Amino acid sequence: MIEINSYLNDGANWQAQAVLAYLRNRFECDVKDKYFDTDEYNRIHCEVGRFENCREQGYVVTISYRWEQRHFAFFEHRNSDAIVVYVSDTQTINTPTIHEVYNSRGGSDYDYHFYYGEIMKCGNKILSLMKKYIDEKIEENKNKVGK
Repeated sequence: MIEINSYLNDGANWQAQAVLAYLRNRFECDVKDKYFDTDEYNRIHCEVGRFENCREQGYVVTISYRWEQRHFAFFEHRNSDAIVVYVSDTQTINTPTIHEVYNSRGGSDYDYHFYYGEIMKCGNKILSLMKKYIDEKIEENKNKVGK
């Protein structure tokens, strides 16, 4: 056994960890069965990595479809304790850094803001954005191949 205050201690705060846990559960239920294809070329990939910006520690969930990506970085804001989300379409091989996420957006502020403790509200927003992105990419692909 391990001390509770050390468990899951990867540097991200509890709100980011809670959003990630919520996304992990809901993604399986809401997205995976509907969108995953057995054909590797058409498969939707969803990966997660750490988001690091000094005191702002969280995660980046990346949805990949063919050669395109959309990243959802979420973390507790260092000054307000709110949960904020950045959305970026920058192309990366690894988890995007703060510079890749922030600069790809023209240096503008965060895309979404949730008050302290709004874990499920934040998670549901990210899920809806993920689903919308996947639907758009699948539709674009159908239009390209004339299906």
